[in-house]
Amino acid sequence: MEFTKKLWRMKKLIILLFPLFVSGQNVSFSAGVDVRNAVIGSKPTQNKPEVDYLLGFNMISFNRFDVGIFYENFNRIAFTRYGCSVGYQLPITEKLIVTPSVEFSLINRGEVEQEFCGNGGFMSYGLNCKLQYEILDNFCIGLKGNYIKRNDLSYLYGGTNLLLSGYLELTYKINLIK
Repeated sequence: MEFTKKLWRMKKLIILLFPLFVSGQNVSFSAGVDVRNAVIGSKPTQNKPEVDYLLGFNMISFNRFDVGIFYENFNRIAFTRYGCSVGYQLPITEKLIVTPSVEFSLINRGEVEQEFCGNGGFMSYGLNCKLQYEILDNFCIGLKGNYIKRNDLSYLYGGTNLLLSGYLELTYKINLIK
C-alpha cells in the first residue's frame, strides 16, 4: 500500500512537469560514473573499486529550463534509484554550461527496503550542479555534483545522512528545432 502512494506521488510530479517536456527544444541522453567509487571504492565496498552508474534523459526548453528523468545503479550494494529533476541552464560561454537543479527520487535497497517499508522504497530529494563542456556539436563531457538526503542510510545507520557524490558524464544532445 505504501509503495502505491509513493509511486502515485512520483507520477503526479511527472504529470506536473509534462508541459516543460513538450516545450522541449533539445533532448539529451547521458551516462555517468561515480568517480570515487570507480577509482578507490567507498566504505560499503570495503574501499574496493566498484561501478556506480547514472543514466539520464533530459529536455531543455526554449527558456533554458532543464527537465529530466534518471536511473542510478550501484549493484555491489543492491542500490537502485530513479527519479526526476528540474533545473535551469546558465551559459558561461558558448560551449560551457552550468545547470543547478533539484531532484526527487525513489531509492530501492532490496532486503533492507523490505524490512523498512515492504518494497515501498525510500523517498529522497537532493540538489545537483552540472558543469558541461561541449566537445563536439552533439557531444558534451561534464562533471555532476549531487547532494542528496539518503533516507535509506538514515534507516540503516541513523542520523540525517546527507551524501555528496560526484559523477563524470558523457552526454549526447539532439536539437529538435534548429
